[in-house]
Amino acid sequence: LKADFMSRAFDSLGRALEDMTVDFDIVDDDIIQASDEADNGCIRIGNADYRNIINSWGYIPAQWTRHGGLTFITSMFLHGGIGHLIGNMYFLLIFGDNVEDLMGRMKYLILILISGLCATLTHTFFDPASTIPCIGASGFISGIIACYAVSFPQVRITFMYRIFLFYRW
Repeated sequence: LKADFMSRAFDSLGRALEDMTVDFDIVDDDIIQASDEADNGCIRIGNADYRNIINSWGYIPAQWTRHGGLTFITSMFLHGGIGHLIGNMYFLLIFGDNVEDLMGRMKYLILILISGLCATLTHTFFDPASTIPCIGASGFISGIIACYAVSFPQVRITFMYRIFLFYRW
């Protein structure tokens, strides 16, 4: 009974969030304005189409040598939308500053790069023929969270999960 209630609650929340979705355009003078017309879900940065940026600079396992392999790095700094970016920033805010204080700036940067590269290589290992761009910082943020968990095992954290549900670690 409780599982059924939770399932219905998540479905309702998902539908409510979908209804609240707004497409944004970033115009030449960097003023963000809501767009009333559907733009195929793309974000425009100046005159450049964000989808083209993702396709060009996102990591594609089947084409890993594009841009001299630089997409291994650039893909970590591209995001699929505002929600994706905010979610990553939320976890970076919770865990990142403590790990950086513990390790120092250079070691923290090395942790970020190694974690991101390991996540990208893991994705490549499981789907080497994929032609879909892989983007986002979730791989290196997972590395930061793992480092935090190993370094601070005694700490208990409660953080918001899906609006009103909380997760204790």
